[in-house]
Amino acid sequence: MLIKINIFLLLFIASQYLQAQTPPVLQYKTLEDDNLETNNIEKGDYYRDVNNVLDRFTGTWQYQQDNTIFTLKIRKVNQFLFQAPNADFYIYQDILLVNYKLIKNNTVLVDELDKPLIYKLIDSNNYNCYFRFIPNEGIYGTFIDLTNRVYVESRIKKLLTLAGEPQKIHFLAVVNSNTHRGKPKEFYEGMSSILSIPGNVELVKIE
Repeated sequence: MLIKINIFLLLFIASQYLQAQTPPVLQYKTLEDDNLETNNIEKGDYYRDVNNVLDRFTGTWQYQQDNTIFTLKIRKVNQFLFQAPNADFYIYQDILLVNYKLIKNNTVLVDELDKPLIYKLIDSNNYNCYFRFIPNEGIYGTFIDLTNRVYVESRIKKLLTLAGEPQKIHFLAVVNSNTHRGKPKEFYEGMSSILSIPGNVELVKIE
């Protein structure tokens, strides 16, 4: 009986060990290479932010106007794994995770600023991932309006400011043909905008 228990214990430990394994990096590239190699991405590539361009976006940023307070918490994640469930193909990339808090008329509609960091695509449901960096434009990703369950293309751009002025970013969420609505069509009828978040605003760095 003891032998059987030990065998099962060993099998359990082995299975946990295998599940904890991550696929190896096969080739290192730069974040800027991603813009040049749209059709040349290979399995095991790791696009690293060697110039630390993503660091300029990190921090906590806030927009406040017309009874609306919109706060973004932007964090950098190194070696984020892009791999679909059960897929053989994968790549790694340094990315930004963006969580937000939305207050309207003194009512907190969303507060996800304390969500933990994630490191794999498989865990990214309801996370805003930004990974497409274009120099002089900003970084692109998908933003999820949690209140209205709307998934939109989005861009965050660092703005130039004078010495002594607070740092600023521009946040843009674009409703277009690629926008996904997660609620029934009737939910959005009569809305002046299907977004509850402000979709074209400047935010000031507060932390």
